[in-house]
Amino acid sequence: MEGGKSAPEEIVRQLWVYKLIHQYGYQPDEIDLEKSVQFGTEVGTKAADIIVYTDADKETPKIIVECKKPKRKDGIEQLKSYMNAKGAPVAVWSNGSDSVILYRPYPREFDDTLVDIPRRGQEPKDVLEAKKTLLQLRTEFNFKKIVQDLEELVLADSGKDEFNEIFKLIFAKIWDEREAQENRKDKVVEFRKALDPNITYDRINALFQKAADQWPGNLRDGEDIELTKRHLQVCVGPIEGVRLLGSNLRVMDDAFEYLLPTEAKKKKGQFFTPRHVVEMCVRMLNPKRNEYVMDPACGSTGFLLHAMEWCYPAQNHDKRRWPKFEYASKYLWGIDFETRAAKTARALMLIAGDGHTNIFGPDVSSLDPKTWYETASGQALMHGLREKKLTIKRIPAQETLRDDDHAWAYFENLKFDVILTNPPFAGEMKDRKMLAHYELAKPALKRAKDKAPKEERDVLFIERVLKMLKPGGRAAIVLPQGKFNNSSLAFIREWILKKARLLAGADPEHFYPAFQNLVAKLPRSINLVSLGPQLNFCQRGKQPHYSGKGLPVINSKHVQNNKIVLEDNRSAILNNGNDPQIRHGDVLMNGTGRGTLGRAAPYLNENPAIPDNHVTILRSPTPDPAYLSFYLNSQAGQLQVEMHQRGTSGQLELYPFDIRKFLVWVAPDSFQAEIRKLYDQAAESERQSRELLEQAKARVEQLIEEAAEEQRGNL
Repeated sequence: MEGGKSAPEEIVRQLWVYKLIHQYGYQPDEIDLEKSVQFGTEVGTKAADIIVYTDADKETPKIIVECKKPKRKDGIEQLKSYMNAKGAPVAVWSNGSDSVILYRPYPREFDDTLVDIPRRGQEPKDVLEAKKTLLQLRTEFNFKKIVQDLEELVLADSGKDEFNEIFKLIFAKIWDEREAQENRKDKVVEFRKALDPNITYDRINALFQKAADQWPGNLRDGEDIELTKRHLQVCVGPIEGVRLLGSNLRVMDDAFEYLLPTEAKKKKGQFFTPRHVVEMCVRMLNPKRNEYVMDPACGSTGFLLHAMEWCYPAQNHDKRRWPKFEYASKYLWGIDFETRAAKTARALMLIAGDGHTNIFGPDVSSLDPKTWYETASGQALMHGLREKKLTIKRIPAQETLRDDDHAWAYFENLKFDVILTNPPFAGEMKDRKMLAHYELAKPALKRAKDKAPKEERDVLFIERVLKMLKPGGRAAIVLPQGKFNNSSLAFIREWILKKARLLAGADPEHFYPAFQNLVAKLPRSINLVSLGPQLNFCQRGKQPHYSGKGLPVINSKHVQNNKIVLEDNRSAILNNGNDPQIRHGDVLMNGTGRGTLGRAAPYLNENPAIPDNHVTILRSPTPDPAYLSFYLNSQAGQLQVEMHQRGTSGQLELYPFDIRKFLVWVAPDSFQAEIRKLYDQAAESERQSRELLEQAKARVEQLIEEAAEEQRGNL
């Protein structure tokens, strides 16, 4: 209990006890709570939250449940050890919103998963053999969390490309769900595992092959699922119970963004557009239901998906389903040259229900319509544009679209109503013949003279976007800030003002409705001020030179929410007097990393330490470090972390100069003192708790030793 209320973890446990009794039929006398787990000859200090037995004798464990408070992600390895120690075939990890069900086929150690736990009177094989219909699949789920769990269980050690293998499973499952909905009378789905991994592999791979035949161009000819049968057996369990068709597209988009390798995104300049930026652009352009929308560098279709939700915002999925599908298949168009991005875009549009999606790629370049003649996807794009009359120049019906000499004549100027895009900024285009079609490339061609010309890709995209719009069309394009404030690029700004009416230029880092909405709700007595002037030191650490001696190094793992963990720290020596050093009273804030970014904690240890290059030191006489830490970890602080973070999903960054921009409430001294007092009390309670645990441990060891001495004395 905490303050007379149940602790979050205990609430999760009570919910599971209720489900076990009322949903799965187990009797209260078949369930133990907080049951000690014995490892070999030693009794562990930890206990399983819930153990369900086969009967009231409580001799044979059947299910172990490990409960965590909401948002906790750890504990799966601990649960595996419980399974092996107790011999239970099934175990559940849950934080209330997410769950993982592990299956341990006797007599092996853990190496499998289940879609559900067996009911009273059932065995795991009954769950594996049970058929499911489309209506029985869950529509609310966190697919990114499913992928992360599979990474921890098998994918990280599979030796295969995680993106490609998960993508294959998604395509197989989408095909199966569409088939169940449209052609199976009982709507039974076949995407499910069997007791035998060989049968599972043959079943899922067959579905994948049918998907490849249904949607050519997404996969290589003759390609199979490359995961081993054992690894595939584990992966199918968490996926088979969810319904992808018509699911929350932002949830799936988030999962795909997580899967795309960080290095691939960096090399091609493919940084996912922050979702609040996408939302800002869609709101500003206000696309209508009868307007054609194009993203010529669509990536994972973030702009197109938000446009669809903007036009069909009904909360009830059934009400918006068919109108939304018809809208997507006719009005939403996307192009992407890169293979993984095109696959992601097409998968998301298929999940939205658009069976003949207008997503074109890979190897289809928006910048050069000549490339459209070289691939089946490019051919489909050209025929689609002609069919929908989206070209300025009329293309004769008898035109075969096989001669690329007509590429620029037919497809240079198009008639889209709305264009939303964030073009890749990395790389330069060097094809002289292609550059000759761009007015913005004339300076580059002039500079090159007899040498190979080159122009940045995003510069060409500016002109291409305007030429894809019909007269009076609207566009929103995300560009590097330098394109608008670099004096050497004035010709770009002048060209834009000649060719279009500039409605607005916005810095998306300062557009974040969630934080602004929060600020609007605050009473006038809470006055937010910039954090920068409150600080007399704000600097990120450097890469330490580790050694066996020196000061302890604090990294992002040690900086928890409102708590510095001083355990397992490596040591390092300061290189020189200019290297940052952590002092008593500093606030430490994580500046990098998915899952750790933005966490803050006060450093109240009297001994100095060294920050590594992922931790930023905030030093100020006011506000109090404990209070500032709690504020930065609050909703107000974390919304600003999201607002100011930079980079890709795989390497997010929060730089010191952005932290200085944070708005903070410098509360009255009495309130800050109250927070500091509570913090100090909590720290002292934790210290006493550790001491008591050590005393208990020492006492047990003492009793064991005394018993051993007594035994030796009797011999």
